[in-house]
Amino acid sequence: MVVLGRYILITPIIVKEEKSASGMLLSAADSSKTRYQFANVKQVGVECQYVKDGDLISFDSGAGHEVKLNESFFRLILEKDVTLIHEHDSIIHFNH
Repeated sequence: MVVLGRYILITPIIVKEEKSASGMLLSAADSSKTRYQFANVKQVGVECQYVKDGDLISFDSGAGHEVKLNESFFRLILEKDVTLIHEHDSIIHFNH
């Protein structure tokens, strides 16, 4: 499989619960309403300039569409929909 152009194949990270800036605990239903989500990059298109395979990113949750490959679901987005590339040494906590 080769991802074309500026498309990026990602696996969104489902956050089960998180805390708001004021310290309130948000459920997964509340978290899913946020504009940006985290994802792991599986493969980038041949024309992508900034995002690399294996990056942890934040992306616009309304972007792209789901695809099913080998019984697994992924999302295909454009590089322009990525809002942050997280440094590998940054500390990000997910409650799984």
